[in-house]
Amino acid sequence: MTDELTDIKNKPFIIKALSNYNALTQTNHATWKHTVGQCNTDELKALSIKNNWQDIWIISSNGTIVYAVNNKNISGSQLSTIQPEYADTCKDLGSDKSQNTAVIDIVPKKFDQNETITTFIARVMDKHKNVQGYVLISIAAKEINTIVQSNQLSDNKVTSVILGQWNRVISYRTAPWDNNTNDEIDRQILNATKLAIYDHSGVRVISDSDGNLQMLAFDPIHVDGLKWVMLGTMSLEAGITPRLEDSKYDYYTNYIQRHGYYNLFLIHSTGKVFYSVTREADYGTNMVNGKFKNSGLGKLVRHVLEHKQFAITDFEPYAPSNNKPSAFIAQPIINKSKQVEFIVALELSLEAINSIMGQREGMGNTGETYLVGSDRLMRSDSIMDHVNRSVHASFHNPDKGKVETIAVKNALAGISGTEVINNYHNQTVLSAYTPMLVGDTTWVLVAEIGENEVKNPVKALINSIIKVGFLNLVLVAVFAFFVAKGIAEPLIKGVTFARSVASGDVTAKIDIDQNDEIGLLADALRNMRRSINDVLKETNGLIQAIQNGKLTTRGNADKFSGGWRDLIDGVNNLIVTLVGHIDNIPVPSVIIDTDFNILYASQSAADMAGLPRKHIIDEKCYKIFKLDDCQTDNCVCKRAMKSCQAEHGECEAFTGGKNISVSYNGVVMKNNEDVAVGALEVIVDQTAIKHAINSAGETATVLIDAVQDLTVSSKEISATSNQQAASVKEIVSTMEDSDHLAKSISEKITAVTEMTNETKGVVNDGFAVIQSSMKQMDEIKASNAATIREIKVLGDKVESIWEIVNMINVIADQTKIIAFNAELEASSAGQSGHNFQIVASEIRRLADSTVSSTHEIKSKINEIQATSNHLIAKSEEGTEKIIEGWEMSNKLQEQFGVILKSADISVGASDRIALSIKQQVSAFAQILDTLKQISKGIDSFVESTKSTSGAAERLQEMADSLHKVIEEHSNHDENKKGAQPTAVCDVVDIDA
Repeated sequence: MTDELTDIKNKPFIIKALSNYNALTQTNHATWKHTVGQCNTDELKALSIKNNWQDIWIISSNGTIVYAVNNKNISGSQLSTIQPEYADTCKDLGSDKSQNTAVIDIVPKKFDQNETITTFIARVMDKHKNVQGYVLISIAAKEINTIVQSNQLSDNKVTSVILGQWNRVISYRTAPWDNNTNDEIDRQILNATKLAIYDHSGVRVISDSDGNLQMLAFDPIHVDGLKWVMLGTMSLEAGITPRLEDSKYDYYTNYIQRHGYYNLFLIHSTGKVFYSVTREADYGTNMVNGKFKNSGLGKLVRHVLEHKQFAITDFEPYAPSNNKPSAFIAQPIINKSKQVEFIVALELSLEAINSIMGQREGMGNTGETYLVGSDRLMRSDSIMDHVNRSVHASFHNPDKGKVETIAVKNALAGISGTEVINNYHNQTVLSAYTPMLVGDTTWVLVAEIGENEVKNPVKALINSIIKVGFLNLVLVAVFAFFVAKGIAEPLIKGVTFARSVASGDVTAKIDIDQNDEIGLLADALRNMRRSINDVLKETNGLIQAIQNGKLTTRGNADKFSGGWRDLIDGVNNLIVTLVGHIDNIPVPSVIIDTDFNILYASQSAADMAGLPRKHIIDEKCYKIFKLDDCQTDNCVCKRAMKSCQAEHGECEAFTGGKNISVSYNGVVMKNNEDVAVGALEVIVDQTAIKHAINSAGETATVLIDAVQDLTVSSKEISATSNQQAASVKEIVSTMEDSDHLAKSISEKITAVTEMTNETKGVVNDGFAVIQSSMKQMDEIKASNAATIREIKVLGDKVESIWEIVNMINVIADQTKIIAFNAELEASSAGQSGHNFQIVASEIRRLADSTVSSTHEIKSKINEIQATSNHLIAKSEEGTEKIIEGWEMSNKLQEQFGVILKSADISVGASDRIALSIKQQVSAFAQILDTLKQISKGIDSFVESTKSTSGAAERLQEMADSLHKVIEEHSNHDENKKGAQPTAVCDVVDIDA
């Protein structure tokens, strides 16, 4: 409005008309009509119509109304006689040059949409800054009312009004609300108006005269000179109940239909149920002090309001739902002040629980699963007793509907188990039971199946196994006869080969080419010989490489498998660990052989030389680092290899393209024969001696740790070898058992022949029976497995409580969407719709507070999940009980006693078989002797692996020597530095 007013007062024809009028007045030409023609009346009329203004007045500097667009009768009149208050305002504008415009807010005695309520006045000045007059624009109440009404939501869910204060009087500036108010509502509106006048915004929940909850939003209107505020109301139910696009139902109705709940409630912190999907008798009532306050939902609401966290109630009759047993869950929505704004509650559906508990797959004819509450009444409908033990029937007639079995009593005492008991029909059943914690109460989950349905297949299986036993003995006898005949000669060859390998001949060969078990044994012996040979070569090569300082050498573990592969991998990992520690040494380090060839160089050594590491390896150390002591008797590596102790020296060097002063140390490296094979050289830049000494100390510690790791790994290699030796000994033990078994067969096999004809007919019948019995047993196992799966499904269904959390988050998301839409509407309404932004902001605040409440649900869900997992474990114990039926086959031992007596009768008829068995026993004895020799050979191999540990211990000595050298350098012991070697190593001619 200020912009339009400024535009009008600055129009040239306005300034010209007023200037001419003032000139005529000064020359006694008093007629004002001379100036009317100079006003562009058509343009002013167009502006008035376009902006719906009540009138536009052009006023001279002496207070004469020169021109009025709509009320022409007042033209020529003095402003002081028409509107004295306007005249005073013009006078103030004329004298106060700092103020260009003014606003007059008129307080009507009673709202009249045709009455002027607001007037804007602007001062008109010429180019010399002289006041020539004023422009006045008046606006009627109906125009303000039209603007407000045009920005109402199309579904009339939000109604808005504008109130203003002038001279301490508060009154409506638009049409007031309907008379659906009372003294308390008027007091709330007055308080909100006063807060907005003092530049406060906010949202409150109030009740109208009918008790319906409304959202009242208030916001100041920022216009200079006006103390106006905008108030808006909206049904609380409509404000937080989103309706999905292209759906005839709102979001919450679709939600309970999709997830199988009976009803959803939104409850205000006062206890008022302001939303319900089914809108039963509880809709609109108060759960804190209303007629349903003592119902399950009423008690739950008061509990949530008190504790401000998620809660659940057990089933009990609920009057609004036709007195059907109902259970409820509820979650509070907490605001930033840690107060409950409202509560979301769900009424659980029995159909969802029964759909889980009523699964029949794998339950047979007598199996069922059901839930029982702490009052021993049903929490799911029984499959076996629809009349008395459905949920509704048990609550209606507790005397007939209670379950007083041992399973229920134990579970309510906190005990889970599986046992044979009498069910509620006094029938013997196998029952698995466990307690479940549901909120603050305990339910019992029971799975039962008739005892006879479990045991009958087991009894049939026992009889079938007895008959089949005869057939098994006959087959063993015939097989043993032919096997014993052809096994002796190949076994003798195997014994000879095994003895050769045991004696250390890893080049021995075995001349057996068969495709039977003997051939497999021969192949296994060949593979054992190759594996032992290859492992010995690989480990000896690695040990030799480590001793000679060739740390880049690695064993090929891919050639081996099992323990052998682990052995080679262990050595490789040991070398990698050692190299890694050396690479981490912050000072240059190299390993050289007796010819001063570089076998290994750390990265810092390569950096000092200014060359890639691969260009240093195999080069002469004195060509790379160029120390003054190189190729002289002062070379510390040369001295160390002669004296077999650490040596220290200091000299100048030219390396990496620059001259440096170095302090370097040499540590001798020896092989198993205590012969020097090289040296470890550590070079320190003397220009940073203090830092280098500290770093060298740390390096020595790292090197000691690395060598200690090498020692531990070497011991692990030895332990692995011991395990291989133990495996061979186990083979020997197994062969001894086989020898005893063969002797036992020799004693008993001769009695089988005479019984063959007697058992043929029985075997044929027994074979058919055993197939039928095994099929029945598999069905029992499948039935029990299906029961376990259904129990797991129950555990998964319990997790559906997470949907509550998701639902609450969706409520928050939908609420944010509503807030966003409200802001869009507010932006389109301009300044007059600014109050909607406060509504949207408050709704978003409620939505944000929702998220902070969801973590409280997690602990409850975790408790339920723990109970479900415990149930699965107990159900699996039920599986073990079923499997115990198999153990009843132990009764076969008595029947086998009869079979063994019959076998003793036929000893004399099987002499030739007995002779073959004796030969087999002899062959087993030879194999046993040979394997014992192999065991001794493996023990020798174990001793050879200990050389790795010896090498590790020598590296430990080298690391300790290096540490001592560094300490000597730190103490600057000049006497020790100049000491001559006192010991001499066995070493190749180093001088040469």
